[in-house]
Amino acid sequence: MFKFADPSYLWLLVAVVFLVVLRFYNLWKRRRLMSRLGDKQLLAAMMPDVSRGRPTVKFWLLISALALMIVMLARPQMGSKIANDKRNGIETIIAMDISNSMLAQDVVPSRLDKSKMLVESLVDNFTNDKIGLVVFAGDAFVQLPITNDYVSAKMFLHDISPSLITTQ
Repeated sequence: MFKFADPSYLWLLVAVVFLVVLRFYNLWKRRRLMSRLGDKQLLAAMMPDVSRGRPTVKFWLLISALALMIVMLARPQMGSKIANDKRNGIETIIAMDISNSMLAQDVVPSRLDKSKMLVESLVDNFTNDKIGLVVFAGDAFVQLPITNDYVSAKMFLHDISPSLITTQ
């Protein structure tokens, strides 16, 4: 089955047809003007470096690109059937500060351990959800790409320490 998601954009192809008609009109008008200036052979001898084919190729390439962009705006779609699947669950990316300041003891046991416990309790409540983990201090990097493997998420969570990032 083939269809367009936004078929209203296909009306812009009328502009492409208009540009082609305009091109042929300008070529006709140009030939008429050149015939007024003099003999075709004499004019060709006076302009030896003028290419006849290059402007034509350039025009058709530009028109083709414009037509393809219009078709792309209409978003063609192909498949055997239309499927509207509802998915349950959320995708969560957690950014965690692992700088040395997170080792402060103003929160028991420490800020870092407390945030690890909070994230772990969040992961325990996930069912059909996905989780990812980004750690940062002076630099940031992805500790755990988005996944639905909660065991590996907890394993990566327990291994987080300020020594992972040298730039603080």
